[in-house]
Amino acid sequence: PAGEYVACLSGDGTVRAFSSKDGARLWLSTVAGGITASGVLAAGRLVVPTGKGIVALDAKDGHVAWQIDAPYGSTAAPAIVGRRVYAAFKNIGVKAFDLLSGEQVFNKTFAPAGALLADGDLVVCGTETGSLVRLDADTGREKWKLDLGAPPNMGPTLAAPGVIVAFTKDRVLRAVRADNGKEMWRFRLAAVSGSESFAAAAGRVFVTDKSGWINAFDAATGASIWRRNEGFTDMGGPCATSTSVISSSRGRLTCRDADSGDFIWRLDAESRDNAAPAAAAGRIFVLYDNELRCYE
Repeated sequence: PAGEYVACLSGDGTVRAFSSKDGARLWLSTVAGGITASGVLAAGRLVVPTGKGIVALDAKDGHVAWQIDAPYGSTAAPAIVGRRVYAAFKNIGVKAFDLLSGEQVFNKTFAPAGALLADGDLVVCGTETGSLVRLDADTGREKWKLDLGAPPNMGPTLAAPGVIVAFTKDRVLRAVRADNGKEMWRFRLAAVSGSESFAAAAGRVFVTDKSGWINAFDAATGASIWRRNEGFTDMGGPCATSTSVISSSRGRLTCRDADSGDFIWRLDAESRDNAAPAAAAGRIFVLYDNELRCYE
């Protein structure tokens, strides 16, 4: 979700757009190469990673505004800051483009892994060789590089101002300083969710695991804030806002207070499967099988 639009992406290359106000169907578009990861919707553009590269669609009608082809495609979610798009291309590197025209701004060569983190002048990406790299947002020049010991299993995230959290394939959760890449804390998790994902907001990091637990940690220290069990054996990735955290599995959504972990509400849908929820402007958007729902 972003602004007036909600976009639903299917692995076969189908993109559907709906009104975020009332769910009215707006348009349907198809991109070549299949969709490989989450897209990003901002400033009138929907940028989608595909098996052939990346495609920028006009959010108003779904037509292709521009596209970039690459030999191995793009397997991670891109990022948009202002009028610039940052995208990771498998086995090639990270490239920056003008959001409206698609004109290339820079190209940094390495083997990227996981989604990109971009926020203001902060551009950070993991690598297949097990590092975390910060790039200059204007030139792509490497500002710092930290050895993680293993590649990230998803992109890094900004958990608090100046604090980046990364989660690697050897189940190590760690926080580093955004300005210099120095490690602040780290620990290894015994078990994580099947989706191997986490979320962060307002100085907290939330991780779900295979035993049905949702864990909250302090982003500055790594200390445990609270831990609650939702009773599931297969937890999806959490969705965090400044005040609450939402976990989901098999059609059920559970919302807890982000500070205390106290139960707020639960919703059960007649569905055996659902995607991870997304929150925007006080609403929650969830895909259940072939149905999109919006909750206050």
